[in-house]
Amino acid sequence: MPPIARYFGDGRALCGRVDDFIAASAYPFQSSESEAACAKPVGSQKQPVFNPEKGCRMESHVLAMCLRRAYLAFHRQVNAWMLKYGITADQFVMLRVAAREPGLMQIEIVDRMASDPNTVTAILRLLEQRGLILRKAHATDGRARCVFLTSRGRKLQQRAYEDSGPLRVALEECVIPGNLRQSEQFLKRVHEKFLTSIAETNAPPARQAGKRRTQRAIRT
Repeated sequence: MPPIARYFGDGRALCGRVDDFIAASAYPFQSSESEAACAKPVGSQKQPVFNPEKGCRMESHVLAMCLRRAYLAFHRQVNAWMLKYGITADQFVMLRVAAREPGLMQIEIVDRMASDPNTVTAILRLLEQRGLILRKAHATDGRARCVFLTSRGRKLQQRAYEDSGPLRVALEECVIPGNLRQSEQFLKRVHEKFLTSIAETNAPPARQAGKRRTQRAIRT
């Protein structure tokens, strides 16, 4: 299950959302002239449609756009829902992480939130200024700091979590019966695949790349 799903609530909620979009990708999705010109409608095709001249696989493009739309729509809804508590969706996820696993180090929170150190540090600083979290020195590692919710932080995240139940129910309603496991595994694979930059994984080794540049220079 993706890290954020573990802490927003029931893992079925976030994972199930994408299943609906996977099914939808079997139908034409042509929101621009460039997409329409790229390939024929994919609804009647058994194999992914690939147009050599345009160089795009239509079903892959549809899936990527569906993932983007699903995440952005969901994120906007959570942000709007959390306004009454004076927090953002990301801040809520942070509070949820700290509530479920008190005393995590900041680097562990980065992993749980699938975020980056700078973003997590900024969120922690804001929450600390509002008196919602405490950061304490690690017992054995003097450089590390552990995160705990204050009494105020625990109450706020609990109210926000309970109040946001309808969002999780709405996501569960998007799950195609019997496809929960498939959706969960799909999201896990996407997350793991893009943890490392595709450009980096496809790039030649530095030494080999340098050798090629030298050879090209010699030839010229």
